[in-house]
Amino acid sequence: MNYVIVAHYDEFGRISSDLSDFINFLQGSNFQIILVSTCLNEAEFKKISQNIKIIVRDNYGYDFYSYRVGIDFIKNSWDYIDNIILMNSSFKIFNDHKLYNFFAKVIAKENQKYDVLSLTTSMEIRYHCQSFLLRFNRKVLNSLSFQNWWSSMQPISDRQQVIYQYELGLTDFLLQQNFTSSSLFHIGLLRKVKSMLRYFRLTKTWSSWSGLNPCHFLWDELYHDYGIVKYELINKNPHNININKIL
Repeated sequence: MNYVIVAHYDEFGRISSDLSDFINFLQGSNFQIILVSTCLNEAEFKKISQNIKIIVRDNYGYDFYSYRVGIDFIKNSWDYIDNIILMNSSFKIFNDHKLYNFFAKVIAKENQKYDVLSLTTSMEIRYHCQSFLLRFNRKVLNSLSFQNWWSSMQPISDRQQVIYQYELGLTDFLLQQNFTSSSLFHIGLLRKVKSMLRYFRLTKTWSSWSGLNPCHFLWDELYHDYGIVKYELINKNPHNININKIL
């Protein structure tokens, strides 16, 4: 059994049609979906399949605490779960079929050699598996230390602290436990050069290129391969990257 825990947030209590359509599709494709939202209007429930469990909780602790709530909900089924996939609502889905490839690949037998498998990894700040799409296999789920990591989690209201303690801290913990990890979005030489040049054209320096976030500096490659773009890039675009071809 494969579970997907979706952490949803929208300040107006809406769920985007691209997200609701995609999770409805996943639910019908041998995935069990738990949607954990910190704000979801009652009228929005009709967009979501009745087979999807919806949990609405108070708005604290960011996405990681929603993940914990979802994990707590399925703990009675723990022994029957093959994989848990974490997903949040931080990206826009342009192509369902391309994104579905991530879910199909991470549960495939040949990829079970990786205990932890994310869509992307980043060297921004330090190496970590980015948590917006992240899979744990049975070996990880069998680990008491992994279960304790989640059960000991405390809600944190400061976003930067969440990043350091949970986003980066989760990867630190997994590496300390000697779990193997990888990402499906591979950054080879050509992509490294592309991100370096893009960074240099924007900043006129090479000083920090090795720590670039691939969701920003290789956004078009990610869009091409998996049909998604992060909302931070669409709404804030902190590096002023040209994304006109999708807007």
